[in-house]
Amino acid sequence: MLLTLFYSHQNFARLAFKAKRIDGFHCNETGEVVLHVVTHPTHKNKRASGVVKLSWLSPVRKGQQKQFASDTKLIEYALDNEYENPSQVIDTLRVPISIRSRGRHKLPRLTIACDFPLGLYKCWTHIDLNKWCMVYPKPIEGRVNLLGLNDSNEYNATTRSNTSADDFYALTDYELGQPLNRVAWKQVAKNGNWVVKQFSTSDSQIQVITIPPSFNTEEAVSILTWHVLALHKQQAVYGLSYRGIEIAPDAGQSHLIKCLEALAVVDNKLTFKSDTTVNKITDTAPTVPQKVKHAKKAAS
Repeated sequence: MLLTLFYSHQNFARLAFKAKRIDGFHCNETGEVVLHVVTHPTHKNKRASGVVKLSWLSPVRKGQQKQFASDTKLIEYALDNEYENPSQVIDTLRVPISIRSRGRHKLPRLTIACDFPLGLYKCWTHIDLNKWCMVYPKPIEGRVNLLGLNDSNEYNATTRSNTSADDFYALTDYELGQPLNRVAWKQVAKNGNWVVKQFSTSDSQIQVITIPPSFNTEEAVSILTWHVLALHKQQAVYGLSYRGIEIAPDAGQSHLIKCLEALAVVDNKLTFKSDTTVNKITDTAPTVPQKVKHAKKAAS
């Protein structure tokens, strides 16, 4: 029993994880936190074994509403100790997480437990990944205001016409997130240089969506989110104006994320900055269980 206790601790202490960036997701969806299982920096020649169980620790303090959904599942992962290169990434874990409210949230602590080798003792710890995730509003279909340069009129998504481009005038270098239907494929096939066709767009084709301030804030951001996603799917050029958010008309994946992140933090304590996104957070050093919090004898 004593040897098993010490061996359980030694095996658990060899674990190390490296958290990757977290893509944004909507509050009605389940997101994923990507973890790389790597070798411990001080145990490079020794490998952890057994089955690891992971779950989110979400304590609810008095007077606070629970932000993390209870349907986040416990996942189990069998450690692979057959890898050859001790410095390589052993495997990748995708830990699901659900958050009930929009905004920029810090991830809760992740509980990691293992009862290797005999199941007599369970070692566990609560790791702080020190990561933030952006949770977008739930999209809801509804009416918004469509602003042109000179006028505005109410419209419905079912009757909205797609923004299109008319007159070709130049070729420019391709940037990640630009619509693929504007890529000059003949140029790509000819010399391998990715360029896109630029078109002159009339002022009447530039769309800026907004919504009256009399709308409930949560309803408003959800409706605007729905229209932003619809316009992006149509590859339209669009802008956003609401409650201090002024985003100039543009298109592409980066513009979509910029609009969604702005809507996610409306009226939140964190101020939206267009040059600050969750996607720009760089990878951190491996996270390891610095101290085994508890070693408990399994119930007979």
